[in-house]
Amino acid sequence: MKKSYENGYWSKITYWTCKLNESTHFNNLKDTQVAIEKLQYFTQKQADKEFGERAHDVSKEGIVDILVKEFGATRSSFYNTDTNKQREKFWTYNRCVKYYSKLRQTKKAFKAFNDPAGKIM
Repeated sequence: MKKSYENGYWSKITYWTCKLNESTHFNNLKDTQVAIEKLQYFTQKQADKEFGERAHDVSKEGIVDILVKEFGATRSSFYNTDTNKQREKFWTYNRCVKYYSKLRQTKKAFKAFNDPAGKIM
C-alpha cells in the first residue's frame, strides 16, 4: 500500500538531512550516498507537490523569480551581495522551496479569513 503525504515530504527531507549529517560525521560513504539519493528523491517529490508540472524546470533561481513576482520579495536577499556575504549559504534550494510553501499557505489562510463566502482561492 502506497503511503500518502498530504502535508508534504518535509518530514522525510528533515529525516534524511539528519541521516546525511550523521553519516558524513562518521565518514560512512555508503550511508552518505543513500542519504543523498533519498534527499534528491524527496526534494523532487516536494517540488512536484509545490509547483505541480513546473517542478522539473524550477531551480533555485526559478523559485526566487516566483517569490519576487508573487510576493514582492527582494531578489538580492536570496543571494550574496557586497554587504551580505553569508546569505547564499543560508538560502539553499530546499529553504527557498520551504519559504515559498509557507508564504503560499499564509496567503491562502489570509484569503480564507477575509473571504465572506469562506472559499479558499
